Amino acid sequence: MKYTVHLILQAIFCFGFLQLPLVADEWKIVEVKDGVEVFEGAWEEHSEHQYKGVLIIEQPIEIIAAVLSDISTYPTWFHRCSEAKKLPTKDRSTLDFFLYIIIDVPWPFADRDAVFDAETTMDMEAGRLVIRSRAQTDSKVANHHDYVRITDSEQQWILEKITPHTTRTTFINRTAGSGSMAAFIADLGSRATVVESLINMRTAAADPRYAELAKELKAAIR
Repeated sequence: MKYTVHLILQAIFCFGFLQLPLVADEWKIVEVKDGVEVFEGAWEEHSEHQYKGVLIIEQPIEIIAAVLSDISTYPTWFHRCSEAKKLPTKDRSTLDFFLYIIIDVPWPFADRDAVFDAETTMDMEAGRLVIRSRAQTDSKVANHHDYVRITDSEQQWILEKITPHTTRTTFINRTAGSGSMAAFIADLGSRATVVESLINMRTAAADPRYAELAKELKAAIR
């Protein structure tokens, strides 16, 4: 895992790629909570909405990237995530990988799980990192009878360097209600996931071990 974190962080400094973010025809602000600005937008051909949260975090962009790369720790900060792991696959790079997660969903609904195809792109000159994940419909992980599989979801993290020690962190989430879950209930979950994950990420990024990983990277590429 430490090797994966280092390669993703090094890519921030050494590569220049660009990927367009998820977009809505019109975003409207619906909430500001603990520094997180929350926006709602329509989702084409869906009853559900998509949600965008924006938070300025007083940490360097490479530290926020390290948190996102440390997949095994997702249950400590990603909203209602009870398990997360990177799936071993062939013909994938360190920056593009498959991710399996389990989400603890409140009663009376069953917990959800999903397999995401994650792609990482960078624009070095702009100081921008994008991680985009799409739920998969094929069975890279066998369906579990205790979970309902999410197959219609996209999430995107956009990190933008404001100063060497400040990062604008944007999280966009659009997830369709799976199983018997109504659209308005799926919306409540998507919105809460955006808000709480950003707030928790700010706390996680203060862990000194991520600062140490960033120092090691900078020393390695001098």
